[in-house]
This record gives sequence, structure tokens and C-alpha cells, in this order.
Amino acid sequence: KRNKNTALSGISLSVNRLKQNRIATTSDPLPDRFYYQKEDMGMTRSELTDNIIRAHKDLVVQDIELAVKNILEQLSDTLAQGERIEIRGFGSFALHHRPARAGRNPKTGTVVAVEERYTPRFRAGRLLRDRINGQITD
Repeated sequence: KRNKNTALSGISLSVNRLKQNRIATTSDPLPDRFYYQKEDMGMTRSELTDNIIRAHKDLVVQDIELAVKNILEQLSDTLAQGERIEIRGFGSFALHHRPARAGRNPKTGTVVAVEERYTPRFRAGRLLRDRINGQITD
């Protein structure tokens, strides 16, 4: 006798495999050279690198990997120093100050002091917003 839960879990596993192996189709808003494997996760660093490698076959793979790594490290270091980053046509990264406050432990309900902190914020530029909304095409 087959259990219903076993049958359903087999179906969900098959659906998840299909989602993970999804390749961009013509109905997707992104060009064919951009694809992703996990819809709910977004694009990872390795997927970004793979997309650049596929788009620029004339470049050395190690150079592309090093460039992506260095760009992300430079962005992180600049934000860690408290500076703002602006990339024209793409957007800007800045730090947002969150003052100290009294919070609550959700499990016990006791009051907990939450220290002040800075959180990174991204604001999309006009060209990026227009491109996302379909007002600008390649």
C-alpha cells in the first residue's frame, strides 16, 4: 500500500527539480544569455560569473572570476568605510543609520536592548527602473 505523503513528496521533488533546472525561454523578460537555476533565490555570484563567461567567450575564465570577486570586494570595502557608491544608470548604495532601541525577545517577551547599527540600502537608478518596467529595451 502506497502512502499519500510519499506520492506527494515525489511530485514536489520532481517540480523542484524542474524549477532548479529551468532555462530561460522566449517569454522570459531577460535575454537568452541570462539564465538562472533557482527562481526563489535570485542570482548567485557563481551564476553571475557563468553568465559573463557565456556572454564573453573571448575572455579567460579566471580573469572574469577575479574581476567579479574584486568588484564585489571593492563595493563591500567602500560601504564598510561608510562611503556612498553611485553607479550611473544602475543605482546607488548607501548606509542607513538605525538608532538604538528597546526590542523584545519574541519567545520570552523580555525587553532587550538593541544596539545602533548601519544597514546597506540600494536605490535603483532611473534607467534601471525604466528597463525593469519594460520602458527601455536592449
